[in-house]
Amino acid sequence: MPTVTLVPADVRGADRDALIDFLTGHEWPFHVGRRRTREEVADAIASGRFDGADHATFWLESQDRGRVGLAVLEDLDDDTPLFDLRLAAEHRGLGLGTAAVRAIADHVFTTLDVNRLEGQTREDNAAMRAVFVKAGFALEAAYRESWPVEEGPALTSVAYAILRREWEAGRHRGDDDRPWLVVIDPQRVFADTDSPWTAPGFPAIIDPVRRLADAHPERVVTTRFIAPTKPMGSWEDYYAEYPFAFVPADHELYQVVPALADLGGPVVAEPTFGKWTPALSTVTGPTPHLRLAGVATDCCVLSTALAAADAGARVEIVADACAGSDADAHRKALEIMAGYSPQITLTTTSRLITARP
Repeated sequence: MPTVTLVPADVRGADRDALIDFLTGHEWPFHVGRRRTREEVADAIASGRFDGADHATFWLESQDRGRVGLAVLEDLDDDTPLFDLRLAAEHRGLGLGTAAVRAIADHVFTTLDVNRLEGQTREDNAAMRAVFVKAGFALEAAYRESWPVEEGPALTSVAYAILRREWEAGRHRGDDDRPWLVVIDPQRVFADTDSPWTAPGFPAIIDPVRRLADAHPERVVTTRFIAPTKPMGSWEDYYAEYPFAFVPADHELYQVVPALADLGGPVVAEPTFGKWTPALSTVTGPTPHLRLAGVATDCCVLSTALAAADAGARVEIVADACAGSDADAHRKALEIMAGYSPQITLTTTSRLITARP
C-alpha cells in the first residue's frame, strides 16, 4: 500500500494560485460541481472555505509521485469533523485514496480532541465507498435525494465514519484479507418469470444471499448487467438476437430486485458478462478473496470467476446462492469451475456462516 503525507497549504499566500490551478485543472465527476471556475475558487478562498477556525487544507504528497491531491478538513470546531478528498485525475485508481484517508484519520485523532471522523459521497461513487471501507469507516447513514447532480435528479448521499476507539485499535489500517461478497446481477431481467432470460432458481437464492450479506458486513458489492450505449463486434449480433434487452441502464429490466436492493455497499454496472473489471477491482483490490453469488451460474458468474482467478484473486463460488439458466446448466458450470481448484473452489452458505470470516 502506498503512503501519503499531509502537507499544510498556505491557501491565502504562497499556495493560493496552485490551489486555484488544481481545483480548476481537473474534472470532479462525483463532487458537487463537476468543473470549477477560477472565480468560484477565488471566492471560496476569500470566504474562508479552506482555512480559519473550522477549516484546514492540506496537500497530499506521495513519496513516489509527488503532489497527488488535496484534502480539506471541515467543521473542526465540532466533535465530528468532515473531510473533502480530491485526487488529481492521473493519480486515481492506484490505492492513494485509501492511503490518504488513513493519513487524514491519523492527523485528526492525533491533533484534535474529537471522537468521530466522517466523510460523505454520493451513492454511485463505488471507488470512494470502497476507500471508506478499506480505511475502516462504517456506513452510518443514507440521505435520500440530497446530493445535487447537474445532469439529473438528486442522488442519495451516503455517510461513513470512524470512531476514535476504532482508530486506536488500528481498524483504519484495514484487513485486506477479509473476503468480499460479490452478488452478481440480481436483477429483474433474470428474476421475472416472463423474462426470456429468467433463471428458474432465482427465488431460492434470495435468502442465502441475504444471509451471506449479513455475514460480510461492509464487504458486499452488487453488480448489474447493462446494455452498452453502442454495441460493437459480436455484441451487435447478440442484441440483434435479444433486442428486448437493448434498453437504457435505468430501465426497470436492469434494476436490482426489491428483495436484494438494500444489501448496501457499492454497485458496479458493466455491459459485459464478466464483472471482473477495473471498476470492481478498484473496490476489492487487485488480488482479493472473493465469494461469488448471483446469476447466472453458467454465464456471468462463470465469466467473472475465470477472469478474477486469472488476475490472481482467490475465488469461492457459493453454490446454493447461485442460480443458472436451468438446473443442468448450473450443475455443469459448477463442475467446470471446480476444475480450476485451488484458484476457484466451491462452498455453501451454511459452511461459510458457520465459520464466519
